[in-house]
Amino acid sequence: MFAVGHLRDPKRDRAILGGSLVALSALAWLSLWAWSASPYAPYLHHEGGVAPIPVEALLFSLGWLLMIVAMMLPSSVPLVVTFGAIVGRRPQPRRLVALLLA
Repeated sequence: MFAVGHLRDPKRDRAILGGSLVALSALAWLSLWAWSASPYAPYLHHEGGVAPIPVEALLFSLGWLLMIVAMMLPSSVPLVVTFGAIVGRRPQPRRLVALLLA
């Protein structure tokens, strides 16, 4: 028979969380690399007059968000893993970790 204690392994949970954050960061880096090799590369830079202002603002903001995820997320992995371990016994630990990331 399985007990509730067998369903939660803190080491496995930390490995899954850390691996997911690293994979998300790698995906952001690959997206930026593909975007910079595409014809839409000017939207990543501070060039103006390429398209209508709302389109430029939206694509520039999306590129900025990708850059933040790619560069800032790897350095925050230890913080998020530690926070996940600390709040692991609370009623909604996944929600708290999601709020931390948001």
